[in-house]
Amino acid sequence: MAIRAARNHARKYKGIVDGEIIIPSSAHFSFKKAADMLNLKIVEANLDDNYKTDADSVKNLISDKTVAIVAIAGTTELGLVDPIGEISKIALDNNIYFHVDAAFGGFSIPFLREMGHELPVFDFSLPGVCSITVDPHKMGLAPIPAGGILFREKEYLDVMAIDSPYLTVKTQSTIVGTRLGASSAATYAIMKYYGKKGYCNLIKNIMENTKFFKENLEKIGYDVICEPELNIVAFNHPDMKTNELADKLENLGWKVSVAKCPVAIRVVLMNHLKLNHLKELLEDLKEIY
Repeated sequence: MAIRAARNHARKYKGIVDGEIIIPSSAHFSFKKAADMLNLKIVEANLDDNYKTDADSVKNLISDKTVAIVAIAGTTELGLVDPIGEISKIALDNNIYFHVDAAFGGFSIPFLREMGHELPVFDFSLPGVCSITVDPHKMGLAPIPAGGILFREKEYLDVMAIDSPYLTVKTQSTIVGTRLGASSAATYAIMKYYGKKGYCNLIKNIMENTKFFKENLEKIGYDVICEPELNIVAFNHPDMKTNELADKLENLGWKVSVAKCPVAIRVVLMNHLKLNHLKELLEDLKEIY
């Protein structure tokens, strides 16, 4: 939706017909799907030494065909937050649509900031931000499917609008058609149930578990890829290939995912992963070590 809005806006107001989007190499694979469907070229920005988008790389990749710049607030593999403010300024200075993918971090970062954590602002208080994706079905704990997108201006919806004359709403900007309303109702209900205080308590507990898991991995001797900013811990065995470690864990009953950028075991500490689970996992990791 965001990339379609950016493409259509650039086509209408800048006359760009063979556009490009700048995304970091840490971006979710859905951007490649979008580029394929929308006939856009992907240009990948470099990551810095901390696995975050290099703002200078983004700046250097801008061309007269750039229709959108993308940054991530909570990367899929490591849970890191890009320098959103810096990239927002670059987008604003160059009059380019800027999309923030906060699908994972959108229901964590605001509450962590509320509790004093130093994490970048990623919202519309940054003048360059045009749209933000936030998924309630991740840290918002809503049932799947419950993805969400916010636009700064109505014009971004208008450039995607298709006439729907026989419906109550006379134009439609979404891609999907008729679908269930149950997930929307459930999302509303769970947000009302938790509220700001509830989500703060939830993420506080999860981040305590994240810190516990990270510190104990290091005590055993595992290499943690980076200091967790959100509730994802990625690590490797110092002397064992990642896939071999994943196989050993699976043989012990643990199904873990393997990140690709960089290659590492990836554990997402969601609400259902309790402290006793982590202790059991750490015991097996100690045995493997």
